[in-house]
Amino acid sequence: MTSRRQPVTAPVGIALVLALIGVELTLLVAGIRDGQIAWRLHLVVQLLPWAIANLVSGLLLLPAAWLLHRRRIAELVRTRRISDVIRQTRIEAARKRAADAVSAARIGVTVHPATGKITGTRKGLVTAPHTTPAGRHSRS
Repeated sequence: MTSRRQPVTAPVGIALVLALIGVELTLLVAGIRDGQIAWRLHLVVQLLPWAIANLVSGLLLLPAAWLLHRRRIAELVRTRRISDVIRQTRIEAARKRAADAVSAARIGVTVHPATGKITGTRKGLVTAPHTTPAGRHSRS
């Protein structure tokens, strides 16, 4: 299931990682120019926290990777280029069930996720047969 915040968090994560890399490059170039960073063991010790920060910042790129993967699969399904016929059929059935669930929610009906049968309605929903003020049922 995709979070509704994912399309927002993906570009923010990419921007933060790019900003981190920009800061690192700026500090590295300035440190080499000033002679503060020596090309020895001190370089490893000085850059180790930044290397750890880079590894952790890779987590910020996960939403973007998930979105890209989902879009590629959606494009393959849409163009019917998935080589596995059974997988293509299951994906199409899942998309149909999801569309049915959304339509049912719009009109106030709940459906069983596996069978698609109507399991109930929300309160206050008008259903047939309609009851008249006299307590009778109308036929329309």
